[in-house]
Amino acid sequence: MVTDCCNSGTNYRLPFTMLNSKKRFFTRGSDPNLLHIGGCSDGESSYGNARGGFLTGSLKANFDKEITYEDWFNKTKTSMKNSGQTPTFAETGISFKKTKIFQ
Repeated sequence: MVTDCCNSGTNYRLPFTMLNSKKRFFTRGSDPNLLHIGGCSDGESSYGNARGGFLTGSLKANFDKEITYEDWFNKTKTSMKNSGQTPTFAETGISFKKTKIFQ
């Protein structure tokens, strides 16, 4: 899941909220399998231009089908270091971070 919008970290809270509410939305002991890349941390703004958000542009520029999700995010984050926003990476359930992207 990629969210390239202001307060992107908030978009990822729902699975944790649901997991902490007596697991009423999931079977006992199960977690949703979700990897989230957000455009910025909570309290920050996501920036962009007529071509789209900075996160989206950086993800596109750093795309390489031979790297893992974790490496893709790290390259993207490095390329955004002067953008004024801090991209986020989080996951729950099965870990995808060491998996090649879109495999």
